[in-house]
Order: sequence, then C-alpha cells, then structure tokens
Amino acid sequence: MKAFNITLFTISALFIASCGGNGNNNQSLAEGASGNMDEYVNGDVNAIQQALPQIMVIPADQTLKNFGALKETTIEGKKFIVRDYKKYLLADDRFLV
Repeated sequence: MKAFNITLFTISALFIASCGGNGNNNQSLAEGASGNMDEYVNGDVNAIQQALPQIMVIPADQTLKNFGALKETTIEGKKFIVRDYKKYLLADDRFLV
C-alpha cells in the first residue's frame, strides 16, 4: 500500500508540474490571464483561463440584508440562511452598466 501511495503521489506531482509548460510562458495553461486584456478577451482562451478572476468581492450579510437578498429558511426544524447574490447584484445600481 505504501508503494502505491508513493507511485500515485509521484504521478500526481508530475502531472501538476507539466501544467506549467516547459519554462516558456506561452505553453502554460494560464498564460493569457494577465497582460493585454483586449487580446485576452478577444483571443482564443481555454476554460481554465476564463475561470481566473482578477478580483472577487463577496458582500457581507448586512449588505445583503439591506438589499433584501438575505433571508432565513426553516427546513425540517433547522434554520438556514439563504444568500441571493444575484438579487443583490441586480438591486445595487452600482453594478448596472
């Protein structure tokens, strides 16, 4: 079992290391994530590159409550907080383009 774990770890490490390319940044999976944004947006990028946000801000519960996007729900006697981020983004006029 120990030999299997070492082999699995080695294969995983080699696979992860290969994602970075061969030292040439043009070969890495996320090579277009920074730099010329016009080229990045209009160019041919893969799903990994598209999933790399520049910045992500998650609003606090009080902010969601102020915009009516936070509510408590009871399911089988247990209370849960439901955060509706879409409702918040649509209600806050700072996000309208």
